[in-house]
Amino acid sequence: MEKMSDKMRKQVMKVCQKQKNFSQFLKVSRISEQPIYRTLLCNMLDNSDYSFFLSFPHFISQLSFLMSICQEHKNLMEITQKFMKTWKNELNQSSKPGHIKTARRILCHPTCAVSFHLKTLECLRRYFVELKLFEGAEEHRAWIRENLEKNFERQTVVNVWDEESLNDDVDSVDMETKPAEEGNNAVELAKKSPILMWISYANVAIRPDIFDVKFLYTLKDTVYFRVAATPNLAIRERESEMPWHSIVLPCVKPDLCFVLIYNFSRNLCSYEELRVHIDEQFHFAPCIVRKCERKLSATTPMVEKRKENIYFPYWGESDFHPNRFAERLQKIVDIDETFTEGGFGDLAFPSAIPSPGGSMYKVGHLQNFSILNFHNSPSTRIPAEDCNADAPTKRNIQESEDNEIVPYPFCAILWDTNRHVPVYMGKITGKNPSKNMEPAKGGLWKWLSRHLKPKS
Repeated sequence: MEKMSDKMRKQVMKVCQKQKNFSQFLKVSRISEQPIYRTLLCNMLDNSDYSFFLSFPHFISQLSFLMSICQEHKNLMEITQKFMKTWKNELNQSSKPGHIKTARRILCHPTCAVSFHLKTLECLRRYFVELKLFEGAEEHRAWIRENLEKNFERQTVVNVWDEESLNDDVDSVDMETKPAEEGNNAVELAKKSPILMWISYANVAIRPDIFDVKFLYTLKDTVYFRVAATPNLAIRERESEMPWHSIVLPCVKPDLCFVLIYNFSRNLCSYEELRVHIDEQFHFAPCIVRKCERKLSATTPMVEKRKENIYFPYWGESDFHPNRFAERLQKIVDIDETFTEGGFGDLAFPSAIPSPGGSMYKVGHLQNFSILNFHNSPSTRIPAEDCNADAPTKRNIQESEDNEIVPYPFCAILWDTNRHVPVYMGKITGKNPSKNMEPAKGGLWKWLSRHLKPKS
């Protein structure tokens, strides 16, 4: 066996040290990758009919913030800040020529603003969280546009209070309401707690020599991205014992890779199995990894197969809506008390009961919006707003054995190859949430009244 060079040995030791530091951080912060992955991602993969992305760094930051400010874990704030600062710098470098934009905000209703202690203000500063009074939808959209450098006019990024409520006086609300006024009562209670919102937008670059930056492709009314083999870089087919197919694509910087998982069912796999699988396969990227029915071993002969093209479904920014995963968070760490009366500490009124979400007429007080897209995506060259519209930059897919076509639904993962952890995790379903399921302009209670009319 060839002896490892000193340079390679140092690189290996550096990677091992990063992984050790990451594991130590999770241990001290009482967060574990396995329950996060199993309870949060796998649960959402099984139960979500619509597309979503989760930002793993934002998830850690948001959870650590809650534990620091609401449960007063004094050492956690400093540990998290040091770790997240290092990781953020690494991701900013590895995502080039793309970028990863993030923003954090606590939005308070002006009728329910409270005074904060110095320790709370220090926590806001250390976690880079902006404190803001709600001024209406226009200011809110401007903040999103400024921080993410994207105009999300076609969907809701964060669910907030209705603008009509800005003129309400919280002291005039009669909390002894009749059952018929239950919805109005819930809206008033929702104002007493601020909305904690973490938003992010990742724009990553797959290697341009294999990623088609000029055209989108169509087949049976579905729009696809294309990855093509080159004379110097083949798309090989490999085998694994995983119960699904996967595709591993190299990014411009080797610190990141993009993974697609499809033809999966419930219980994807354990976190450790996923980590080992990606760590083994990304060295061969771009590659297609097939599930193998037979038992693999070191002596199992590998059948050499290749594909010329990979097509995977396109997703647009309007396909994504806020993630309310606080109810699932309660299964990962002990934060039940956070969503009880007084659970937000001095962030809210002592009598406030923060909502983890789930009720259609309650504002979720812990929200997260994340989206991942590709640098120099061909969709940016299409003049029409809707990528499904006809345009000269679209071509038809010719069905062939040389083409691998990824079906809906599929799991999409941006993987940190240095720290061996996901950066973004999500599911693309091809379904758009019905507009009828979102509160219309003019007030949440008006929407409820319109949609919950008794049958005559």
